[in-house]
Amino acid sequence: MWGWSFECESCPVSSLHCWEGSIEQAAPFILDGSWSREPVTCPDPSDGKLAHLDGLNLSRAAQLAAIARHLESVDPECSDKLKQNAHTHAEAGLQGIHPEHYAGSHWLASFAMECLKVRK
Repeated sequence: MWGWSFECESCPVSSLHCWEGSIEQAAPFILDGSWSREPVTCPDPSDGKLAHLDGLNLSRAAQLAAIARHLESVDPECSDKLKQNAHTHAEAGLQGIHPEHYAGSHWLASFAMECLKVRK
């Protein structure tokens, strides 16, 4: 469902040790400010196509939280920043879940469940 995920069996915690000391090289766009840290805004949550933007926020939140959790012992400061960013994305994405909109009450909920599962 999610493609490659930090939650999947193919990416155990031990495989992230390659990031130790070189996270700047592994994911510089996350740390150097060139990647937008702001969640995207869905201008019309009733539009099924635009509602994908809320799904993007929830997907980003889940993956950022998973990376942050794995980096807690390697780089606590980076982990904290990623957790804060994940929280911001989750809050933005969760705003799109609404019972009056098909996307917000149907498939978007699966993204929210994945996001909330990773945040535990």
